[in-house]
Amino acid sequence: MQHEKRSHARQNPETSIIFTIDNTVDGIQQAEIRLEGKSKDISATGLRIHGKHAVEKGQQIKLWVEIAQASHKFQLVATVKWVTQTTEDEFVAGLEIDEDKSEDHLEWLAQFSNRN
Repeated sequence: MQHEKRSHARQNPETSIIFTIDNTVDGIQQAEIRLEGKSKDISATGLRIHGKHAVEKGQQIKLWVEIAQASHKFQLVATVKWVTQTTEDEFVAGLEIDEDKSEDHLEWLAQFSNRN
């Protein structure tokens, strides 16, 4: 079981996520890999994703996150902090949002500013 490290409040609605994985082979940029997944656990600084495609610890991922209460999708960049494979051959991963590289970081933070 993962030890909880986030200190920010979380939201738990199921959220659809589209994420793109930077596909670089031997230092040469290949086509990006686009995948879909779900999240039921999001906060101002990170989120947990669940999907059928593996990601690697330390990998940087571009995310498009759509939250039901928000008026638009958020473009974020996050780093994979941990990954677990489920018994159904799916993957659960904990992501930490990189505020310096995330285009919609301030708008993302605003989604959590009035919540406890």
